[in-house]
Amino acid sequence: MTSLPLEGCTVLFGPNGSGKTTLARQWLRENPSRSIRYIPFKDCYGGTADREYYHQQRWQAADEKDPRVLLSSGELRKYQFSRYLDEHPTVLIVDSPFIGLDAPSRDVFRGVLHETLSKGTAIVLLLSRESEIPDFADLVIRLGEAPSSKGSADGLPSRYVADILNLPEGEGTDGEPVVEFRHVALKYGERTIFGPLDLCIRCGEKWALTGPNGSGKSALLSLICADNPQAYACDISMFGKRRGTGESIWDIKSHIGYMSPELHRSFREDYPVSRIVAGGVRTEAFLYGHPGEEEYRKAAFWMDVFGISDLSDRSYQRISDGEQRLVLLARAFARDPELLILDEPMHGLDDANHRRVQDIIETFCGRKGKTLVMVSHYEDDFPSCIDHRLILSRQ
Repeated sequence: MTSLPLEGCTVLFGPNGSGKTTLARQWLRENPSRSIRYIPFKDCYGGTADREYYHQQRWQAADEKDPRVLLSSGELRKYQFSRYLDEHPTVLIVDSPFIGLDAPSRDVFRGVLHETLSKGTAIVLLLSRESEIPDFADLVIRLGEAPSSKGSADGLPSRYVADILNLPEGEGTDGEPVVEFRHVALKYGERTIFGPLDLCIRCGEKWALTGPNGSGKSALLSLICADNPQAYACDISMFGKRRGTGESIWDIKSHIGYMSPELHRSFREDYPVSRIVAGGVRTEAFLYGHPGEEEYRKAAFWMDVFGISDLSDRSYQRISDGEQRLVLLARAFARDPELLILDEPMHGLDDANHRRVQDIIETFCGRKGKTLVMVSHYEDDFPSCIDHRLILSRQ
């Protein structure tokens, strides 16, 4: 096994499941030192110990005792980087360093890494996409094999395209309002995150939601999904019903397929992959832990589509972060939702899986009655079906 690099910039590059994180953790075990620091994939918000920031932002948003509550996911990630760099480690290992950062922030962070190298800190980057390998990398260690049937460089195999398009049409009627915001603003104390905003998303539309870190993209999605208590104080309608007029949060979520970095980071269930995906078919099936035969049948279909059937019996907590991302995406699609909300769905995916997931989104949205809202800081993440854009600005 390759020993821990103690100088320069080393890149561990390979597809999802190739063992990059496993090797990094092996290095940490073999080199127990506080001067060797590791920022894992899910550490966008400060790590497992800081999970309360996410919950506080959602449920106690008015509490500003800790200013980090008011930071966006990208801002929190930059905060986490600065914490480790201030400690002047001898070796800094970073898994997927650019996720959650807008384009200007990615450029700034590359400069920070370059400057850190010049000060004598060795840097190890764990990357899944060729385009993210920095030009100042001294060594690239390639792990894993070339894409196979699990992730083809040609994208989604044609047989799955036909299978998806042959699924029943959505219940919604194209053109009918799905999401309506009427002069909606989101504030945490004195800080306005976005708004006032008037917005109407209609059935069949495909929206790209963009903007810099801190502009309120994920916060806007939290209002749509009723994860933010301020949603009930705003003039919002979902599927023709005014928010707060008697529907439960589960009624709302039954129409929505949702995936986000926040969900990935906070998802702690340790069940077999098949149960995780099957639990997404019906909200109550996952809540009460009793997916039935029909749920498992649908789960098997979508696991096959996403190329993760071989993970079916594996423990969710014992697969790689990239594989977990595919599992949670399959879970979101398994419901066959009317409204598909994807917040940075390509985080941590290798090039082959990036293309495959993009094709799945495109094909799924080719059916009638399907509406998409997608967030990304990478323009090449968006499928070609996008026909509307909302660009938020930082206030």
